[in-house]
Amino acid sequence: MKTRLIKYCFINFYLLLLFINLPQQSFSNEKIVKLESSSLNQDTSKVNLYIEIAQDYIDTNFVMALKYAQKANNLSQKINYQSGYITSLRLLSDANDYLGRYSEAQEINFKMLDHYKKINDEEEIHSTNINIGIINYYQENYDQSIDYTFRALSYYQNKDDLTGISICYNNLANVYSDRLDYKTALKYYFKALALDEETNNKDGIALIKGNIGEVYIELQEFDKALKFLEEALAIAEEINDQWQQANLMSGLGNLLFKKGQQEDALNYLFKALEINQKLGAVAEQSEIYQIIYQVYETRKQFDKAFYYLNLYTSLNDSVYNKETVDKIAEMNAIYEIEEKEEELRNQEELAEYQKNQKIALILSLVLLLGIVFISIRGNLTKKKINETLAQQKILIETKNRDITDSIQYAKQIQSAILPSDETIKKLFASNFVFYKPKDIVAGDFYWALELPNQILFAVADCTGHGVPGAMVSVVCNSALNRAVKEFNLNSPAKILDKATEIVIETFEKSNSNIKDGMDIALCSFDKETNELEYAGANNSIYLIRNGELIETKADKQPVGKFVNSKPFTNKQIKLEKNDSLYLFTDGYSDQFGGPKGKKYKYKAFKQLLINIHKKAMNEQKQIIYKSFIDWQGNLEQIDDVCIVGIRI
Repeated sequence: MKTRLIKYCFINFYLLLLFINLPQQSFSNEKIVKLESSSLNQDTSKVNLYIEIAQDYIDTNFVMALKYAQKANNLSQKINYQSGYITSLRLLSDANDYLGRYSEAQEINFKMLDHYKKINDEEEIHSTNINIGIINYYQENYDQSIDYTFRALSYYQNKDDLTGISICYNNLANVYSDRLDYKTALKYYFKALALDEETNNKDGIALIKGNIGEVYIELQEFDKALKFLEEALAIAEEINDQWQQANLMSGLGNLLFKKGQQEDALNYLFKALEINQKLGAVAEQSEIYQIIYQVYETRKQFDKAFYYLNLYTSLNDSVYNKETVDKIAEMNAIYEIEEKEEELRNQEELAEYQKNQKIALILSLVLLLGIVFISIRGNLTKKKINETLAQQKILIETKNRDITDSIQYAKQIQSAILPSDETIKKLFASNFVFYKPKDIVAGDFYWALELPNQILFAVADCTGHGVPGAMVSVVCNSALNRAVKEFNLNSPAKILDKATEIVIETFEKSNSNIKDGMDIALCSFDKETNELEYAGANNSIYLIRNGELIETKADKQPVGKFVNSKPFTNKQIKLEKNDSLYLFTDGYSDQFGGPKGKKYKYKAFKQLLINIHKKAMNEQKQIIYKSFIDWQGNLEQIDDVCIVGIRI
């Protein structure tokens, strides 16, 4: 997977036309002064001046470009200036694109596509198809991106338009690169590069060489990557393209980081960040923050790493949120439906239409009589149906209320078997319990019991969640209590062995072949010697001492029926003052979320604990909660979550 999204990898077709066909205008404050101090009427002259200012800013300050393009668009609509309206739409699409406002850019693209189809402007139709493909690429709608790009490619190949063909090849290459098909990606990149070299398009040459360099990074061919990236940067500096300079510096920073040259990597990354901040390029800033975070994490400068991780997460969520992805997918679907409907309308012939009209006239008379009959009958039937529905609604509401009341009562029962906050506080002065069931009741539970000079405590994850999980948790909780109180066991391994027997015995009373049980981390703490004894069923424990996380792994078997089950084993740990100990279930690390809807994973969970372990326990709990909610976003919680933290 690419370390960063190469947003500069696509050529925006409208800007390319602007840069190739027009002399580059240097921005001057005189235009704004003229605009504010002049007595220009609300006419086309003022619209054109707004457009000139937006064009001046489009390569140096995306926010200002957006501002003046919007002014031009608003005034164009007010005075019905069609040419100014379309030109301002192009600039609005570009500015929103560069600012990472992808759903806004795509909405504008479809407006332009509708306009160009109405006037049958083939050139602009396919340049807009390219931009629609670009936005779909950014949002990982790869099939849609390829579809719109191939529409444009076919047109440019028929016109023998080398520049247009090169753009399409480059954009297709990026899709294949993101899909990890690097062989196909390089094939298209080199085709595009050959065309741009033939037309001496330096802007395209720099961009494509940069993209080739990125692919070689992923292929671990660092010497080739360095060659292409440095050549691309030299061209970008020659043509004074700040955007490409920033992204190529970012690429070089990523490359040097992978080669272990961390200081040189940071120099390039901070230079790239400074340029992108001036440009207002949000998506690019997000990707640079991610690489900087990784550099500092590798250098074990965790305070800086955590700072840049927060910046990356915050910006990335704003650009690639689920609402934006869904909105773009919805626009794609709506437009495809409209296209198909238009094709069907165009295929209808006049003769068929006239024939249908005659048939419709006859049917209308028959239908009119039918409607009168059906209306009378329908009113009677509708009344009966409404009465039936009302009765069913009352019945369903009553059943739902009864079920909810039963589950709420089950929650009270489950809460009664969990240790109270006061009990946990009495056993360990500095602690937190983060307990977040998926449903009203849960399959996860935490457990504690005090013996003379010894504290037993555990975190468990029973099979299932909701009501089934809660029922299993009652059985497993009881098994732990019986192992200690009835069979007088105090060794974690022996307790788990006995709990396994009890759980199997309980479920074997049924004729069904039930294999339910639990994963658990069980500890025994000696209050006099500070020694910890631990046994685990699939659930490890983490100890953080002096900033280092030490994982003690569990036996790879559950408490319950299991093929090749073996006696559980104890592990001894000598605890020291200020050690931080964490017991947990898998619900936190397995939660889907983030910008791409992926699992949080244990690596990120470990890093989170390392970053916060020095903070007060109640503050750690708040950070863990916020991090979980931020990661989950709008997605459903998939499992119960239980984490217990203890400071010695």
